[in-house]
Amino acid sequence: MRETAKRQSVEWLGNNENPEHDAYWILALYQFVSPIVTDDQVAQWKGEIQDFLLAHSVRGMVMVSVEGVNGAICYPKNIADDDDDDPVEGFLRSKFPELKTRRCSSPNSVFYRMSVRIRNENVTMGPINDDELLRPERIGELVPAGPEWDALLC
Repeated sequence: MRETAKRQSVEWLGNNENPEHDAYWILALYQFVSPIVTDDQVAQWKGEIQDFLLAHSVRGMVMVSVEGVNGAICYPKNIADDDDDDPVEGFLRSKFPELKTRRCSSPNSVFYRMSVRIRNENVTMGPINDDELLRPERIGELVPAGPEWDALLC
């Protein structure tokens, strides 16, 4: 049953035939924060985000870490008066002002539950320290934008 629901939603997303008749928004989101925040701030984000999303019948997965936020969620369109007044996206932007999002619609909810999780890191890079990254032999040669850059890529 689950596999069928996943397959149907993926097919529909590629189709996009009747978005005005769809009942749900699907929102993919992320923002990296700089400088990184404290573990206490991450725990506070988790609680606030989880409480708000559950109260608004949102389903999906949101991961928060000292690096920022990343996730995909699905929620009913009827909680917003119009596309410009979306309380879910508005709430998330109040926490993460430079939030990057992609939104589409679906006739069905594409997630089965809501989960907000704390992660050690949003993007796994492995155990790397700044000194290792900045060693001159690891940096390489700086190539300015323009013909030299184009030639390098071709």
